[in-house]
Amino acid sequence: METVEELAKPASAECPRIVSAVLRALRGEDETAEAVEKMRTHVAQCPACAARLSRLGRLIQALTGGPPERTPAVGPGAEAAAPDKDPASRRQHRRLPTNEAVNLVFEDGSVTLARMIEVSAKGARIESPDELNREDQFTLNRGRRSTQVAVRHCSRQGDLYVIGVEFLRNAVRA
Repeated sequence: METVEELAKPASAECPRIVSAVLRALRGEDETAEAVEKMRTHVAQCPACAARLSRLGRLIQALTGGPPERTPAVGPGAEAAAPDKDPASRRQHRRLPTNEAVNLVFEDGSVTLARMIEVSAKGARIESPDELNREDQFTLNRGRRSTQVAVRHCSRQGDLYVIGVEFLRNAVRA
């Protein structure tokens, strides 16, 4: 089984370029044909990037009203984030799959390395090696951004714990 650290880091130095290209496309910027071909070759050989783009494709189809894609979900959390899985969901905010290394910083100064697998406007789903109690609070560090969160649920899945957290007061500090 892969560790949280192995799952969170890019498979190669080319992986961040794929994410950057997607963000540029969202801003309406085009890539050169040569750059697109280089990225296409990379994605064909990189399961991590292929999985991310597959989830992005499902999200785009859901947002544009297209028919649900029949490609199977890839990776942890992908099934829960698929838009057609729970039509009776009471969720107010769409959950987006992610694969991001995060630090859980507790009041006593202890830090736990974890992996965020879904995020929404009001909370996140995190995989952690440590079990947490409902209503526990900590600071969620994502790169240079920090957010106070409260645990809303925690359940064991295999060797890890899946923790649902709610962002408190939308307090995001840079």
